Amino acid sequence: MKRFIAALLLSLIVLILGGLVVPALAAPPLKPLAEARIDQPKPNAVVRGVVKVIGTATVGDFQRYEINYGAGANPADSSWIFVAAFNAPVVNGLLYEWNTVGLPDGIYTLRLRARKLDGNYDETRVTVKVDNSSTPTPTATATETPVPPATPTPFVTVAPAITVVPTSTPAPTPTPGSLLPIPRDLLSLLDVQMWLRPFLGGIAVAGGVLLLAALIALIRAVLR
Repeated sequence: MKRFIAALLLSLIVLILGGLVVPALAAPPLKPLAEARIDQPKPNAVVRGVVKVIGTATVGDFQRYEINYGAGANPADSSWIFVAAFNAPVVNGLLYEWNTVGLPDGIYTLRLRARKLDGNYDETRVTVKVDNSSTPTPTATATETPVPPATPTPFVTVAPAITVVPTSTPAPTPTPGSLLPIPRDLLSLLDVQMWLRPFLGGIAVAGGVLLLAALIALIRAVLR
């Protein structure tokens, strides 16, 4: 009977440990973020000057990412113009500053490729309109005419001189049988909550130790 109870306790411990360890070992490993994405500029946006290309370029076994552009909404494979390549991945950050000055106005397509070590890549494209010939019309801002403040009329008031006669305040006379006020430092020492929390914490620790000792004694008694 004792051996049966001991085996039952051992099986229970194994089941509890197995329920905690096995799921952690069986969980699949986290895959690294793999994405090529352009967040700015937005599709069909009108751009001019130096354009900040913002997005994400990262894949597993990352090698580099490349920026290209081509004229039109669907450039031919041979018409892409290489702009730059970088060896460090970027996540939600600045990919490149594309200088459109000198390009003819029209539709262009930006292409981002995040390459892997084996030669494969993830790709994304965004089509924009380059318009460097026109400048945005500034919006007129209405200005208010300041109103000069009114000049106040001087007014002189002569206040009578007041003579202050110092008076002495008599010291309080202690009443027979009255108690002296208790200092705040002494009151803080008498704070029950300040002493109660460590006391209860010590009781909890001692109780846990006693419970563990009782459990060990029970297992030993069963195994005898």
